[in-house]
Amino acid sequence: HFVACRRGKQLDCSMSAYDGSSMPSMLEQPLKSISYGPLFVASEECMDAFSPKCGAGFVSDDVAAAWGQQIWGAPRHDLRNIAGIGANAVRTYGNDQRFSKEKFFNEALQNGLRVVTGLSNYFYTDPSSPGGGCANSGECHDVIAETFAQNLRYETGGFSQRRIYHKAIAAVNLMNEPDFIGISGERNYLRTLVSAFDGFLTAEKRAYITPWKDGRLPNITATWSFADSAANGLFVCSKEYHIRNPSTECGPGLTFMVQFYYVVQDPEGTVGYRPRNKIQQAYAERWVNAFNAFNPPKFLHDQFVQRYRRLPFFNDIFAFAGEWNPMHPGYNVSNLEDDIRQMDQYSELPLLGVSFFQYQVAYNKGGTERRFGLFELGATQIGSTSYILGDDKEAHAVHCLQPREAVSSIAAAWGGSRNFTGIC
Repeated sequence: HFVACRRGKQLDCSMSAYDGSSMPSMLEQPLKSISYGPLFVASEECMDAFSPKCGAGFVSDDVAAAWGQQIWGAPRHDLRNIAGIGANAVRTYGNDQRFSKEKFFNEALQNGLRVVTGLSNYFYTDPSSPGGGCANSGECHDVIAETFAQNLRYETGGFSQRRIYHKAIAAVNLMNEPDFIGISGERNYLRTLVSAFDGFLTAEKRAYITPWKDGRLPNITATWSFADSAANGLFVCSKEYHIRNPSTECGPGLTFMVQFYYVVQDPEGTVGYRPRNKIQQAYAERWVNAFNAFNPPKFLHDQFVQRYRRLPFFNDIFAFAGEWNPMHPGYNVSNLEDDIRQMDQYSELPLLGVSFFQYQVAYNKGGTERRFGLFELGATQIGSTSYILGDDKEAHAVHCLQPREAVSSIAAAWGGSRNFTGIC
């Protein structure tokens, strides 16, 4: 791992994190990431069985905020555990602009982890959000420009200081599965995303962001679903939706990436959007495609990687799996180590690695969602969150962890130390 600061030493992450140096890029060091969104439980009963109350009462899902420090830092040390699995990165969810992420970034840096962070879908789809859910109009420039500006302010967001990004930030995900917004009526996911991309660049420009010493800036991405050419149920592999050659440009996840490429090249001619910034240049220099997939390695290789490689306009635009987990119902966990090693073999250009889904069981969800999670929660409380602004409770319990069998498989494949903290 690249370690920029050490525990117990005088060198402080908060001092070195904005010095202009950078961690390895995804091209230099392919992602071995863990998808991370370990919400506390609404009730201890939710650890045994799901009910509607298990998904209610969360005023923020931004666990990377300081209120979650006893989860990802001491005493449970989730980020240290992720490094112990052998990962070199962590992908986060939720981004509540009320809270700084600097301490989370520092903790990740201390453990040699890069962060794939992002914006919350709340701003695109929720009518109560600023702008009333900008996806309804497909005009997200202003909302995202102001939203990300709050992240970039050191005092409120911690993403940058003195015009320099925090070195732990590997990429910023503009949106998770934009294709689920749909493309019928006014809800056009392509216009929504290209205007958000433009607004993101405006926020950087207003903050006078400058590159790290190696000339790079964090990558920019959007994480598509792995649907086969259907956006929210509507088939979009056609010239009507900006696909020029359906026989070569369509496939799981791929269709949306190709559509967006063409939209970026001609935003006004395709979706009627006039950008304020040089989006073609930013796309060429910083964009990386991403997808969420729950399929075996060979299927991904045959249905995505091989097709992707044949498209000349993606020769220098790489991709990674923002969520990946092959463990379908009936899956034999004893096969996981081999599957991960096979995915690592496929993590050569154009594929820049994977983020394994996910760290902790999502107790706010039911059904098949509970199949996922490297760790379950135990009954013992080992800490507490701090107060979350707007909550009706002073704090929430931080529970100990119980590793599932998959943890050993991933650690074996990735060469992890398996030194875990916060275990029951």
